[in-house]
Amino acid sequence: MKKIEILVVEDDAENWGEAIQTMYREILNEAEDEELIETGTVQLQKKGYDAHDYLKDVEPGRLHLLSLDINLALTHPTLENGLPDLTKPGANGFKILKLAASRNACRAVIVITGI
Repeated sequence: MKKIEILVVEDDAENWGEAIQTMYREILNEAEDEELIETGTVQLQKKGYDAHDYLKDVEPGRLHLLSLDINLALTHPTLENGLPDLTKPGANGFKILKLAASRNACRAVIVITGI
């Protein structure tokens, strides 16, 4: 049986990210109950740079699904003084998609946007 791993990247975590994460968890729980999969995990990344850091180190093909907010705001890590750390790479939805594709990190992508 398979172990399924899903990554959700959504910067509006309170309104959408947690709801999307819960939806995928419920689907995976049903699949586990039906013994279609061994186990499933859903990880939520709320910042583009966190998702970027995760994807640059993930093994190729590890993720079964990347659920991505393509309108993810370009963000940088924050310094202690509250200013953006421009020495570290920022990441928006397109940069995340490009990185996932170049690393062959996932088997499928669902692009989500709210205009």
